[in-house]
Amino acid sequence: GMPKIMQAMDGCGVSKAVLIGMPCCKKWSKDEPERPLYYQDDNAQCYVYAYSDQMVADAWLALEPDQRTRFAPVMAGFNPTDIAALDHVQRLWDKYPRLFRGLGEVMCRHDDLTMLLQDNETPVINHQALRPLYEFCIEKNINCLVHHNADRTAEKEHDGTYEYLWEVKQVLDMFPTLRLVWCHCGVSRRTFEETHHVMIDEMMTTYPNLNADISWVVWEDVICGPDGVPKPGWVDLFEKHPTRFTMGSDQVGQFIGPAGHNWLKPEIVKYWTLAKVLKPETARAILYVNAERIWFEGWDVPTVEKDGPRYAVMPPTMHAETLHMNEGKFVHDGYY
Repeated sequence: GMPKIMQAMDGCGVSKAVLIGMPCCKKWSKDEPERPLYYQDDNAQCYVYAYSDQMVADAWLALEPDQRTRFAPVMAGFNPTDIAALDHVQRLWDKYPRLFRGLGEVMCRHDDLTMLLQDNETPVINHQALRPLYEFCIEKNINCLVHHNADRTAEKEHDGTYEYLWEVKQVLDMFPTLRLVWCHCGVSRRTFEETHHVMIDEMMTTYPNLNADISWVVWEDVICGPDGVPKPGWVDLFEKHPTRFTMGSDQVGQFIGPAGHNWLKPEIVKYWTLAKVLKPETARAILYVNAERIWFEGWDVPTVEKDGPRYAVMPPTMHAETLHMNEGKFVHDGYY
């Protein structure tokens, strides 16, 4: 729950965070003897879980006013191939005006998850169903955080070609004022090239409204070498575009362990190596300043005084669950 998240954040120097729900669930198929914990655990399908957005709102509303300013909530509990998806977004926005700071993480092309979420139609960043949502983000001046692979999933393919990059370019060409944040720099497992940083440089240079997140597998598999230090090409990229990158944990349901271990901390302190290879102002920008500007700057945070009782502090009523990987199950861990 939120108390454990804040405890974990305080234990590794994190003052603010983007609060993201998990917009898809893994089906427990009748053909599988064990309940899956992760989307890659078996071949069963995944499905969009719209209630995740309400869960994010409930978690934020359970915070005290001074705590709420630490979290920028986003929503993505809609099918990105559904032309009526805007209705879901508009309903939540009307219910909680100005609470959400953007849409995300919108799940489009995502290694094996793409096939598990297809529903007979591939979710892609340039799908016509997403165009009204991009227009909504522009109108409300909020961000759109999208997971979309730049390349196809292939274990040993290194041909220098990014099969799906044109889809991202099409969106940026059509919506030049869209505040697009590209999750993981367009990387998933087995979906990158050795020259990935060159492609990102070209995209950043061409599209000034594009920002990128360096969390999850892009950090270990692409940006850093075996020593955990960013490769020279990525160091040059960060110095060339110091205001365009943000870091994050991509942590899901694992913050404080049963013995009190801070499970968030390793996913944060790994980025401190940036301070060793970048100029101080560049490192500070990627570690804090950029995210503060992109997600929090100019936010008219809703309050009871300005917006009425819908923003009163709500007592935590929902079970919070922590994923205990060593036990292979989710464990009830308080409320949020």
